[in-house]
Amino acid sequence: MDAPRMYIILKAGLEPGMAVLSAAHAAVSATLAFRDQPETQQWTSGIFYKVICEAYEKEFEEAKKLGPHVLMTESSLGGKEVALGFPPMSDPPKRFKYFRLYK
Repeated sequence: MDAPRMYIILKAGLEPGMAVLSAAHAAVSATLAFRDQPETQQWTSGIFYKVICEAYEKEFEEAKKLGPHVLMTESSLGGKEVALGFPPMSDPPKRFKYFRLYK
């Protein structure tokens, strides 16, 4: 079984500083929201593998349907949705591998 990985999906087009901030907030929020799940407990006692991806609007909306997640909004952007944080998982939905890695 692979080590659990947390997936963070950022909305494409964010300024780099906002993207970093949003990814950090999504990671902490997802860790807290899913802290009682066995894979989250395994993840927090080992290496904190994370995969940070970006998605355009349509893909971002599709990602919301891929499983439990936290949705991050940014008040300085008028409440705009900026990131999704998924709980750590060893066997993520296959769709995850098609998201572009954030660069």
